[in-house]
Amino acid sequence: MISPWLLSVLRCPACAPDFGLPDDRPALTRIVGEMLICPQCDARYTIHAGYVDMRPHTAVSGKTTVYADEAVPLDDLRVRPPVLSAGVRQYVLRRLLKPRASDALLDIGCGNGKFAVWNSHAVAHIVGLDAAARFAAEAIATVDLVQGDARALPFANGTFAGAYSLDVLEHLDASGVQAHLAETRRVLRSVGAYFCMSNTRERSALNRVIDPGRRLAERLHRAGIVDRTRDYLRKGDHVKVLATADDLKTAFAHADFRLVHLWFLNPVLATYVETLGFAMIERALGKKAARSPQPIADNALSGKGERTRNGQQPMPTIPAGVGIRDRAAGSPLVRVALRIVTAALVADVAFFRRVRTGPFFLLARPVVKTGAQR
Repeated sequence: MISPWLLSVLRCPACAPDFGLPDDRPALTRIVGEMLICPQCDARYTIHAGYVDMRPHTAVSGKTTVYADEAVPLDDLRVRPPVLSAGVRQYVLRRLLKPRASDALLDIGCGNGKFAVWNSHAVAHIVGLDAAARFAAEAIATVDLVQGDARALPFANGTFAGAYSLDVLEHLDASGVQAHLAETRRVLRSVGAYFCMSNTRERSALNRVIDPGRRLAERLHRAGIVDRTRDYLRKGDHVKVLATADDLKTAFAHADFRLVHLWFLNPVLATYVETLGFAMIERALGKKAARSPQPIADNALSGKGERTRNGQQPMPTIPAGVGIRDRAAGSPLVRVALRIVTAALVADVAFFRRVRTGPFFLLARPVVKTGAQR
């Protein structure tokens, strides 16, 4: 959807002020032909069906991630229930960020928009932004979506009470990280908060337990027992310029953020329960569905009824590759089982969050400087 509120806070990324300066950019003007125009520089941005293309027309320094290429199959056009690792991320996000009903939130690098959908009922406004328009139908129908660059956010200063990103920082180079953090700081209110999930290059002693499971998953992938193709596409784009937790703290401090929480994620249970166990189950179910697709309810994929991007009715069968998480919406027993397993996976955070390793969750707040400090 494209709400009047979204149109009121959009600003031309080409006219963005330098970091720390006031934002005097005018609101964009909507003109005939579903276009937004910047009164200041005449840049034009296209309004599509359900989202606005606000990618900057001028070059942004740094590496362009594979996520900007819509031809790469990185996201599924389905909004699944928040279970397993996604459910753990959603749980930690809500626990640390603590969104309020009056807040406006920004989901940076939103992918298909699932986290924006899951959190839309908790806040007054939520915007999902991603480099490519691989948005799920449910996200297009229910939340504000913007195609844009995490290094040149097309919003007015201080628009959001909170922002979050999941699996974004590790794809940016040094200049990209610096630009992204500066832009996130700019669009946050002075009392706002930024939740981030990413990973560095550090390893913990628990990797002695985790690594055998990962190696087994790789062998099973080569044997066709599990499918990790999408994971390899995503990880093949990793830069991890922030190699350690100390680098992370330095980068955030440089962008005028102070860290409030830093929790580490050692996926001991997740590796064996999800990466191996559920991956094998889903692969088997996908092969079975490919041989004899079974009818499913119209709302089985998203819980609200999903349409294709051209507005057609939902698919009447389970396509190949759709597994236990997709069936969860249509089976009470499967839903309950997945919720129990998801709750168990939270133990990776509850028990090991002080064990320093690569994957992490953090919450940061803006540093508010006095006139003398500026």
